[in-house]
Amino acid sequence: MFKKDIDFEQEKIKLVTMHSVKGLEFKVVILIDLNSNLMPYPVKETNEEDRLLEETRDRKLMYVGMTRAEEKLFLCSHGEPSKFINDIDKNLLLLKSESRINTYYNVEYSEYLFTNEIKQKEEEEESVRQWMIKELINNYGYPKELLKVEYPFKNFSRDGKADIVVLNGKTKEPYIMVETKSRKEDISNAVNQLKSYMNVSKTPFGVATNGKDIVFLNRDFNEIKDIPVCNAMILSSSVEEYRYIDTSTKQEKYFKRDLDNINEIIYDEDVIKDNMMKIPVYADIAAGIPIEIVDELRGSFTLPSEWVKNKKDLFILKVKGDSMINANIDNGNLVVLQSASTADPMDIVAVYYNGTTTLKKFMPMGSTVLLISENPNYEPINISEGDFRIMGKLVGILKS
Repeated sequence: MFKKDIDFEQEKIKLVTMHSVKGLEFKVVILIDLNSNLMPYPVKETNEEDRLLEETRDRKLMYVGMTRAEEKLFLCSHGEPSKFINDIDKNLLLLKSESRINTYYNVEYSEYLFTNEIKQKEEEEESVRQWMIKELINNYGYPKELLKVEYPFKNFSRDGKADIVVLNGKTKEPYIMVETKSRKEDISNAVNQLKSYMNVSKTPFGVATNGKDIVFLNRDFNEIKDIPVCNAMILSSSVEEYRYIDTSTKQEKYFKRDLDNINEIIYDEDVIKDNMMKIPVYADIAAGIPIEIVDELRGSFTLPSEWVKNKKDLFILKVKGDSMINANIDNGNLVVLQSASTADPMDIVAVYYNGTTTLKKFMPMGSTVLLISENPNYEPINISEGDFRIMGKLVGILKS
């Protein structure tokens, strides 16, 4: 069937080759068979220059296929994945849809953690454990002090050891248990072992992974989308320290808040509880590659009304990514925004388009708009005027 015979506007699944998708766009794209023995396609009896040329063409072909996705992109392989996948920044790839977990990456041996507690550091399974440790600390926000490896417990009449445990800082009991296996081992082995350990320890959440697949479980052994990110409920102290930055005046205010009483703050050793504004906190916003927006209410944050100049219709989002670091907005910061549908040139705004949301500088360019990062590693995003919606303008930044 030729391209002219296909109605690409229909809401149906289309099976096409990567060679034929240039100029087309789809809400969801699934690239299959991205295997090391197919991509790049092996070319026999050729010189090195020709081989590199063919490899470059294949790489561009895969990238063209990737850019056809408007909302979601899935890269699939069986066996050893293509080296082109390995060349992609792992912070831009998720191992599992609807979770935070980044796809597997090698951790340099010099960066291994808990080496004093580990006996077989050279084994492949250890590389999977170290990747998972990095993710728990850097992506999920758990302090290293709450992580334990080779965590001992009684498994009926036998002694057991969990590969990784995240402790509840208040109760000192396991909060998350992780069982890792080598990339060559079937994920079911990790799942079965995890269930037996969780059953004995009564751990609320579990993770089983071999670096290629991952399973998240709750205490009833039901699969869930993800494990929780670190929150103050499991930290040993209920007092948090913050710095609020007014982005219009650049003034900074250092303060503390007690999670047992979130309606007041401690500023300059004084307790402030009058004229406070409760601001709703929602999900993540990307400062990097745009991410799917989730409008689920995650809680609230109370600030003095004077600090936000008594502005109305404020909301807070958590930043994920590093594309705005030169604007003093770092990964993990909270940004305070005021709902708005318009913005002035070079305002920092939250923008919604194609089912995703991102935080960028706003620059109108005739009938199009440039969304500009504050990091030279990111190219501007060019969008047609009718294809996006401004959600809000930046008011302040909260750093913990």
